[in-house]
Amino acid sequence: SASKGNGTTLNGQPIHVSTTPELGQSLVASGFPYDKWTSEENNGREWVALMRQTRGIRRLGSAALDLCYVAAGRFDAYWEQKLHSWDLMAGALCVLEAGGKITDYEGVNATQAFRSGRLVATNGRVHDALLQALQTARAAMPLT
Repeated sequence: SASKGNGTTLNGQPIHVSTTPELGQSLVASGFPYDKWTSEENNGREWVALMRQTRGIRRLGSAALDLCYVAAGRFDAYWEQKLHSWDLMAGALCVLEAGGKITDYEGVNATQAFRSGRLVATNGRVHDALLQALQTARAAMPLT
């Protein structure tokens, strides 16, 4: 659980984001939007690029759970697009209160991520590298 200014706990014990320093050492998570079969904005190009730049990617199917795993240090980072407030708000609070960082895909603050539905959540240490990898992937494989 988490509350603003009081940290994040799991079974009553404080938890914190991981200390993994580099993207190449990171275990990350993501997902695919509801319209993955009909939209070119389906996270495919980002997924392929990050497979090569991280230790691995996991897809649990729940943005809230993925974010809580970042908060607990089980994942080092998470990114996804086309999220709704009910997908991300509780988990995002857990990440922030556990010492993590949240922005949108362009590196703008958490509020913008909540508005756009394009969220990047990390332990803070790998944040800039993940943002760069996402931007590079999107530029290297432009939509048709």
